[in-house]
Amino acid sequence: MPPPIPHPETALHLYRHLLREATYLPALCRPWISDRIKTRYRDCREAESARADTYTRQAHGDLRYLRSATAGHVDRLLHLCYLATGRVGKRRRLLAKSGLARDPPASTASLEGESFLPDVSEDSKHKNGKENEPDRSEPALTQREHTRKKRDRHSRKTDLPPDWLDNWAVDKLTALARSQADKKLPHTITHDMRRTWDPEKNMSRENSWGLPIQARTERSRLRLGWARNFKALLPPLPRSEWESLEGLVNGRGRPEDYRLPRRRPVAKSTVVGDSGKDMHSSSPGPGITWQDIINTPVRRLQHGSSRKMKSLTGLDEMDQDPRGPGRPEGLRTLGGRKMRRMLYQPVWMASLTMEKHAVSGNFKVKWGQVSPTISSAAGKELPFFDGVETSGGRKSKSGAKQRGRGSRNS
Repeated sequence: MPPPIPHPETALHLYRHLLREATYLPALCRPWISDRIKTRYRDCREAESARADTYTRQAHGDLRYLRSATAGHVDRLLHLCYLATGRVGKRRRLLAKSGLARDPPASTASLEGESFLPDVSEDSKHKNGKENEPDRSEPALTQREHTRKKRDRHSRKTDLPPDWLDNWAVDKLTALARSQADKKLPHTITHDMRRTWDPEKNMSRENSWGLPIQARTERSRLRLGWARNFKALLPPLPRSEWESLEGLVNGRGRPEDYRLPRRRPVAKSTVVGDSGKDMHSSSPGPGITWQDIINTPVRRLQHGSSRKMKSLTGLDEMDQDPRGPGRPEGLRTLGGRKMRRMLYQPVWMASLTMEKHAVSGNFKVKWGQVSPTISSAAGKELPFFDGVETSGGRKSKSGAKQRGRGSRNS
């Protein structure tokens, strides 16, 4: 294990530490995490002193998180890959804004057709006070029929003011929500779509008296239903990025995509305190005197040796796994096969692409799927499968030997 890096004190020192740790991440999430570190540093550089202390504490936590991920913590590495591919976090909102937003009007005529101004005839009727009067030219109507007719007359979208739902393509949202409700996502993704995802189907259009609700109330309930769905929708990925992720899952990536970068050597710290201990170390060393133990709270002395801190630093002084020497607890040595199964496959199963059919105009949603592969039996295990029924329902003594990879006849 390399020696621990000195504890960063200033904001610039902490910024360099974060960028250094980002270089040890997998190639799938390295560009996005590095870009986010640079952007957040520039945004918070001119912050006030009170808020700067808060940002510094948060950055120290992020640094421990990155060190734990680069040391081999699979759950944290997977979360960083989710952030980079837009399954969670800021990029998820950016992909939704670019992929699920409503297309701009193609011509001036279509723009004029989307006018939200009320109808002049209806407005004049409202000013004259004749809106609540039934139409005398038609036969006498009941109160409920008259109210329903009035609602149908005022339920047009042009009679309502514009809202935030007008900026989204409802047909895309409907196709995506219907597909995601039928999709079984990985257990690491918490964005499960509700069964009652369609607000128009499950929305009550009558009040407690059995009368139809107003158009404004119906629109408000529709916005509320889609707002709940937005918390669970996973936006589609660009086609090129989706195909490159498919290549990583199927083993067609570059060799450096299936291993974590090796750590560069770090110079040893020479800053030593008066008592003979390393001042940058978070745990007490052998040079601690009894005055330090008396004057320092026990909670602070044992903080560096706690299990949480050891798993977050990921550099040294970590508990060893009882299953084998040299293996830190909670961390894994990730090779090509484990990276495909533990990192790339969950991200691939939670990714999708959306295309519009040229003839019907409907949107087709395609999710990433991993077909299970069953390996054949080894040569020493073949006698166990003798006599097993084949697909035709007949028993075969040599069927297992012919199908196995350890057949002596081959």
